[in-house]
Amino acid sequence: MFVDMSFESRLAAFIRFDRNDYNDARVFIRTLTYKLARFDHRLGKAIVDELTKNEQIVDVTELSTQFNRLILEPIRKHQQDLRNGGSIIIIVDGLDECTRSDRAETNSRDQLLRLLVDNPFRLFPFVRLVLASRPEEDIKQMLAAQKHIVAFPLDITTDETKDDIKHFLEHKLSEVHEKHPEFLELCRQKNAVNELSMRASGLFIWASTVVAFVAYDPEERLQRILDTDVPKNALEALDTLYRTAPDSVAGKAEDEDIQADIRRVLGGI
Repeated sequence: MFVDMSFESRLAAFIRFDRNDYNDARVFIRTLTYKLARFDHRLGKAIVDELTKNEQIVDVTELSTQFNRLILEPIRKHQQDLRNGGSIIIIVDGLDECTRSDRAETNSRDQLLRLLVDNPFRLFPFVRLVLASRPEEDIKQMLAAQKHIVAFPLDITTDETKDDIKHFLEHKLSEVHEKHPEFLELCRQKNAVNELSMRASGLFIWASTVVAFVAYDPEERLQRILDTDVPKNALEALDTLYRTAPDSVAGKAEDEDIQADIRRVLGGI
């Protein structure tokens, strides 16, 4: 007896905001439109029909207008067939990385937040929207007391998180070993994976930053990190890391030029 283990992915779109590469809320609807068109050919044809009716719709500044025409209308046309296929998942990650504007009329981030939290797919319950974000104030206020939103705060103190960080460190430190053959033995002697994972305090960004920092001068920089105390919490972990890294680069008296450059950069930020 054979069991068919094949399945059709129901992930229609994964969109990740990034402060450097993709941070403009004005292009979000266009991106989602493209993703949905690739996900299902019926949606793709319906989207083309909408664009044929009004090519200028992509230039409309009101995101809700774009959303209604390019997203909701194509889904409405094929809702029965789409529903029969199962839930459709749309994931929006890094919502906090979307830039904001001080001017209300140009604040596309605010427009997008209002659109996403206003249960935009209420007529199509088979469409599931997953939002991932840091808890920035405007986002928290928008999400608060919304009965249709199920909040799931991520706990960085769980054993699963700690184990994941250990696996991440093992993998990344082994990559450093490829350029520095003696490094892996040094890590074993110093119990580096366990020691670093304790100092990470559940933060993957800490672990990722430390690996990049250590890779440049493995022996000395690993020791600098291990010489720091195990932090009491995540905030202290970041504070210690961001003190240790500049100090290792320009902590000597003869490094005055580098110190001055660092002060100028940090002052500009």
